[in-house]
Amino acid sequence: MKMLSPPTSDFQNLITLLCWVAEFPALCKCTAMSNCTGSDIGTKRRRCEGVSASRKQLVFAYYVTGHGFGHATRVVEVVRNLILAGHDVHVVTGAPDFVFTSEIQSPRLFIRKVLLDCGAVQADALTVDRLASLEKYSETAVKPRESILATKIEWLNSIKADLVVSDVVPVACRAAADAGIRSVCVTNFRVNVLNVINNHHSLGGTQFGDLLNACKVFDEISHPCIVEYNAMLDAYAKNGDVGSACFLLKSMPKRDVVSWTSVISGFAKNGFFGEAIRLFREMMLRDDAKCGFVKPNEATYVSVLSSCANLDERGVLCMGKQIHGYIGRNEICVTVFIGTALIDFYGKVGCLSNAIKVYNQMAVKKICTWNAIISSLANNGREEQALDTFKRMKEEGLCPNEVTFVAVLTACARAKLVEIGLELFQSMAGEFGLVPLLFQNELLFWEMKWEAGYLNCSHIITVNMWLYLAFMPGWIDGVLLLI
Repeated sequence: MKMLSPPTSDFQNLITLLCWVAEFPALCKCTAMSNCTGSDIGTKRRRCEGVSASRKQLVFAYYVTGHGFGHATRVVEVVRNLILAGHDVHVVTGAPDFVFTSEIQSPRLFIRKVLLDCGAVQADALTVDRLASLEKYSETAVKPRESILATKIEWLNSIKADLVVSDVVPVACRAAADAGIRSVCVTNFRVNVLNVINNHHSLGGTQFGDLLNACKVFDEISHPCIVEYNAMLDAYAKNGDVGSACFLLKSMPKRDVVSWTSVISGFAKNGFFGEAIRLFREMMLRDDAKCGFVKPNEATYVSVLSSCANLDERGVLCMGKQIHGYIGRNEICVTVFIGTALIDFYGKVGCLSNAIKVYNQMAVKKICTWNAIISSLANNGREEQALDTFKRMKEEGLCPNEVTFVAVLTACARAKLVEIGLELFQSMAGEFGLVPLLFQNELLFWEMKWEAGYLNCSHIITVNMWLYLAFMPGWIDGVLLLI
């Protein structure tokens, strides 16, 4: 059993202030203490003339977002010190119980499992899809707002809460106000430090210098929290320094799914597909993953499936199927991005039937999903079906992008459908206003004519094609012989 050690002076100051808020009726109902340091809280405490730590046993309702577990792991110490001061704490969260019970073993701790904060929808480890996040928040907290408030108010009154503490959950303070209970928001994100690290590593141009500046800022933090560690991991990964990212990950006292995913994604984006898969395996074999504290998220699955798709080694098919099986066994929602990653994986390893099966099972399909299935069909001998799928995509009102045309021109090149390919190539600019990226579409156009036997001395290679070939050693001589 873990012994509860005495609180530090910083936490003594915070606990004193929380108790003062709970016990004094003259205080406003909602007070903000975001980013308060120990000295700030101490100053506020000294201003409370003659007010000392509470001797009365109080009841705290502590609302904690479960998104990413970062908030929950930081709240543990506040809850632990409240309990040491002799108070009851009811934690309301979507995070797993063991985040708290593994650190605090006390009859004064009560866990109420409620998903009140949908968190952020992430495109990758640290990139938030803002529109999708707002839509999810609307479904979770806006539309059912009245019923959520009614349930909260009834529960708060049933436990006779003296104070509602929120870090930082929607509607918690409003429910407290309607129930006639004071509320306070407490969080310890060091936003300024995170912004400095993120700004340094995301600036264009001299990325190496910016990474050095981000490192200097990080090194000045005496006791980094997990969010600051994750920001530095992301900085290393996005600047291609995956070795330093991996070293920092191994040195972290605690890691959450964002920590692991940042490095896995960094390996994948920098072409180290084998390392990404090995790190994923290591994550899944650790005790915190086995007990459910660290669970792969959407970005994790997308990164490791992409690595399996792009790694030309024995065993990747088995690995990808194991990941797909894990998703199914654990009833994990196959999102648009996970489904697209599965289609891309199966298409690239030659399991077209599996790719089609995943595609047919997806209720929601975005342009990236259509691109993946068209490419899978084109690369597995189903060129006609790829073109039919492209037509169906347009009929459903989706606008193709450059990646779509890479897939359909590949189908035309392999099926030697020159006239159709020419029409599609010309429609890129004429109908859809697209400019070929990296001349890949134009290269496919000429490959199509070559395979169909159409390329001869009467055809003039365009300027764009020449520019592309100039960076492809060994190609120019061959082309010159044809002219």
